[in-house]
Amino acid sequence: MMTCAALLACLLSADLQQLDNLVENPSFEEDRDRDTLPDGWRPSAFDSPAKLAWDDSTARTGSRSFRISDSFNPEGDRDWKRSTGRWSSARRPIKPGTEYTLEVWAKTEAVTGTAYAMLGWNRDSTWLSEDVAKCDGGSGDWQKLTVSAVAPAEATNVSVSLGLSRSKGTVWFDDVKVSGMSEPLPEVVYVFHDTEDWFPFVFANDDTNLDGIDLTGFLDGPAGKHGFVTVGDDGHFYFEDGTRARFFGTNVGGRDCAPEKAAARTIAARLAKYGVNMLRLHSMDSRYGPLIDYQSGTSQPLDAKGLDRMDYFIAELKKRGIYVYLDLLDYRQFRTADGVAHGDEFTHNWQGSMKGASIFDERMIELQKDYATRLLTHRNPYTGLRYVDEPAVAVIETTNENSIFYFFNMSGLSLPHYRDELTRRWNRWLMARYGNRKALAEAWTDDAGTSALVADEDPDRGTVALPLGKFGALRPDDDGRVKTDDPLVAVPRVCDMLRFFVEIQRHYYQTMQSHLKQIGVRVPVAGTNQQFCVADTQVDAVMNDFMSRNQYWRHPHRQAKPFFKFANEPLVGVDIPTQRNPLSVIARTSVAGKPQAVAEFNFPWPNEYRCEGWLMSTAYACLQDWDVFLLFSYSPEGELLSMFRSQSDPARWGVFPAAAMMFHRADVAAARNEVHVIHTPEDTFTPRPHTRYAKHTAYRFLTFTSKVRNAFIDDAYRGDADVALACGISADAKVETEAKCIRLAERPWETWLYPNFVAAGQRLRLPGYDRMEPDAKRFLSDTGELSLDYGEGLLVINTPRTKLAIGYLAKAGAVDLDGLTVECHTEFAAVTATSLDGEPIGRSRRVLLTSVGRAENTAQGFWPPGAKQRSWSVTSWMLPGEGRTPVIAEPVRAQLHLKVPGKATVYPLDPTGKRREPIPATTNSGILQLDPAAARSIWCEIAVER
Repeated sequence: MMTCAALLACLLSADLQQLDNLVENPSFEEDRDRDTLPDGWRPSAFDSPAKLAWDDSTARTGSRSFRISDSFNPEGDRDWKRSTGRWSSARRPIKPGTEYTLEVWAKTEAVTGTAYAMLGWNRDSTWLSEDVAKCDGGSGDWQKLTVSAVAPAEATNVSVSLGLSRSKGTVWFDDVKVSGMSEPLPEVVYVFHDTEDWFPFVFANDDTNLDGIDLTGFLDGPAGKHGFVTVGDDGHFYFEDGTRARFFGTNVGGRDCAPEKAAARTIAARLAKYGVNMLRLHSMDSRYGPLIDYQSGTSQPLDAKGLDRMDYFIAELKKRGIYVYLDLLDYRQFRTADGVAHGDEFTHNWQGSMKGASIFDERMIELQKDYATRLLTHRNPYTGLRYVDEPAVAVIETTNENSIFYFFNMSGLSLPHYRDELTRRWNRWLMARYGNRKALAEAWTDDAGTSALVADEDPDRGTVALPLGKFGALRPDDDGRVKTDDPLVAVPRVCDMLRFFVEIQRHYYQTMQSHLKQIGVRVPVAGTNQQFCVADTQVDAVMNDFMSRNQYWRHPHRQAKPFFKFANEPLVGVDIPTQRNPLSVIARTSVAGKPQAVAEFNFPWPNEYRCEGWLMSTAYACLQDWDVFLLFSYSPEGELLSMFRSQSDPARWGVFPAAAMMFHRADVAAARNEVHVIHTPEDTFTPRPHTRYAKHTAYRFLTFTSKVRNAFIDDAYRGDADVALACGISADAKVETEAKCIRLAERPWETWLYPNFVAAGQRLRLPGYDRMEPDAKRFLSDTGELSLDYGEGLLVINTPRTKLAIGYLAKAGAVDLDGLTVECHTEFAAVTATSLDGEPIGRSRRVLLTSVGRAENTAQGFWPPGAKQRSWSVTSWMLPGEGRTPVIAEPVRAQLHLKVPGKATVYPLDPTGKRREPIPATTNSGILQLDPAAARSIWCEIAVER
C-alpha cells in the first residue's frame, strides 16, 4: 500500500475557534484523493446546459481555477436548476449568531446573466438561507467579491457556492477565503491499495441481454397467476393454489420507485435477468419520493404524475413475474397544515423525526389510514386492478423501522411535544394499573427493600420518569449479568414500561390491520421491521401476519466527522459467540407460525470483505427457510460504488446470480431440526441487554446449526418443533407436547450455551448433531452442507449444485468440496461454482464460476485507524477518498480443479454476461484445471462438450 498525508493542520474533533480561512483547498490546487476533482469541491450543472471545468489554463494565483460557461436555458426561467452551474464546497461547522466573511476573486468574459459567490446556511443537510455577492456582468479582469453575514440561529454548517445563473459567457473563480468560527481542518491520511493488476468491471445499468446470465426461468410470470399470497399453517407463504411462495430480490427507494416509462421497462427486464422475483418499493412517501405532492403544503394529496409512473412500473414488473413488497409509512414528512402538532418541525433523520410518535398520535394514525386508502384503492390503469385486488402485490409493510420501542433506544427521538405526551400517558397508565403512589412504590420495591420509584416521583402528579433512551444502559458486567443500580433501568420500572409500550404498539397494529382489511387488503401484512427486545417481537408477531427484519453487517456511521466511519472486517473471521451479527439478529426475531421476511440486508461498502456477505447470508437464509430475502438496494443509475446501492459492485451484484440460483432452487437444504426457543410471560417482560451489548445469545449458534424460531407461551408450550429449548428464565416452562426438550438453567446472555446445547442434542440423537464439535470454533449445519469455521475465517458450502469457499482462502490451503477443489493465493475471496443446467456439479455441462475478492472505485483512499481508535470501536475506519470511475476488481489468483463430464471450455463473461474469448484451461481425466485470474472477469462460463 502507498501512503500520502495531506498538509492540512490541526486535530480531529477540536473546539470551534476563530479561523482566518475555514475553506478546504481554497485555491483549488490539490487533488490528494486522486479522484480528478479538487479536494473539498464538487461541480454540478443540475439540469442546465452549463459546462464546468477545473481549469489549468487560467488562474489568479497558482495554476488552477474554476470555470463555468453558458448556463443560459431559454426554457429554464422559472426553475433555477435548469439554468445554473455551480461549484460547491464541503459543508463546514459554524457557530450560530457569529459573523462570517466570504472573499473570492472572479474573472468574466461576455457574461449576460449573474455570476455570484454565496454562503449557504444549513441545519445539518437542510438548506436554510443564503447570502450572496454578485459579480459585474460583461467582461472584466479579476475582481474581488465580498459578503459578510451573521450565521442564522438554527444553522449548524455553511458551504460556499460559486455559480453562473441564466447566463451566456464564462466566469472563472479563484482564491476563496471564509473567515469565522469553525473547527480546524483535520490532517487527513490517504492509504491507497496497489491496484495495478486489478481490472475494470463496470455493470451496464441498461443491459437486458440473456446470454451467459439468464435467470428469467426462475420467474413465473405474470406475477399473481397463482393467486394471492397467503400464510400456511406451517408458518410459510403460499399462493392460493397451494404453491409455496419464496421471494428473492432487492429494493428501490424514493424516486426510483416511479421511473420514467422507458426506464421502467429496462429496469424490470434487467431485474428479471438476475432472478429477482420480488422488488420492495421503499420510501415512496418521503420528500424525495414520487407519491406525495408536498408542494400542496400538506402531506396528503398524491402526485398524479408520480402515481402514474409507479403504476406503469408495477405493471412492467408484473409482466416479468416480479412481485411487489409495498411499504406504507416510511419517511413521510407530516406537516402542521395536516393538523399534526409541530409537524413542520419534524426532520428527515431519526432524531427529531416522526418515528415513534406516529405509533400513538391519533392524528398521524388517521393520516396513515387515509394514505393507505388513497394508494391501495387506487386503480392501476395499466393492469385494470385496484391495488387491494392485485395479487402481484405480494405483501404489505405497515411502517418501516418505526416502533414505540424506539423511545427506549433513543433519547432524542421525535420532538419534545411528543416525548412529553408519551410521559403523560405513561403516568396515566401507572395510575390505572396501581391506583396511587403507595401501591406503585410497593410494586416497585424488591425483596432487599430497594425501590425503583424516586422520592419526588408521583404518577398522580405526572412526574414518574419514562426511561427514554436507556436501553443502552442495560449492559452486562464481565460475568454477563445486567446491572440495574440506576432507578431508571431498575427491573420493575422497565418491566412496566415494556407492558405499557406493548399496549400502545398493539393498539396501533390493531387499528392499522383493521383498516387495511376494511378497505379490502387480502395479502399478508407486517408491522415493522426492527424489533429491539422480546416483548417487541412478541406483540409484532401476535398482531401481524408475518415478521420482517432489516439488518446490516457493521452498519457504517454515516454522520461521523470528518468522514463517515465504517468497520473493515469479515463476519466469517470474528468471534461469533461474543459479536453481534445480522443473521443471528434476524433469527432472534423469527417466530414460530409466522413467515420470515428480510426486507433489507447488506454488507455495506467500503468494507473490503463484503464479497462474503450475499452468498453467506443466502445460504443461511435457506437453512433457516426464510420466505423473503431482499438486498438493499438497487439503483437504476450510478456507476460508482456506494454504501448501500449495490448494482455497480462486483462484490455484491456480481455474486447475485449465484445467490439467486442458490435460493430459488433451494440448493442449500432447509435444516433437519426445527428448534423453538420458549418464552414465558415472565421471560418476555424481563429486561435483558440489547444484543449489541450482550455477552452471548443462543441465536449466535442456533442460526448456523438448525432452523430456529421463537415460541411465546401463556401456560405451556404445545408447539410442533423437533426440539424445544427452555433456558434461563423459561427453563422450567411447562411443555405439553411430544417434542424433545432441552432445558438449560443458564441465562443465554450470560453464558455461551453452545457446548451444552450440542451435548444435549447428541444425547437426544438429533439428526446431524453427531458430527458437531461442542468445543470447536466451527459451526456445522445439521444438514452437513454448511461449515463455518470462525476460528480460521472460512465458510464452506458443499451442495450438489452449488459449491463455495469464502474467507481467508490463502491460509486455508486446498479446500476440497467434492467436485471442486480451491487452492487460492488471494488472501480473502469468495469462489463459487454454480450449476447452470440444474445438474449436480460433476455432471453439469454448464457451470457459472464466480470469483470475487476486493472491489473499489478507482483511486479509493482509506484512512485506517490507529490502535487507540480501534480499541474504542471496530467502526473506526474512514474513507476520505471515495474514488472515481471505473469500478475495479481484484483478480482472484487460484488453482481450481472442477469435476466435469467431458472436455470443457472456459469463457470469461463481460459485465453484461456475454462471452469473451476462452482462457487457457486443461481437462485431464474429467478434471478441469484453471486460474480464474486469467479471465480478467469475476465470471466464467464453463461449457462442456457433449
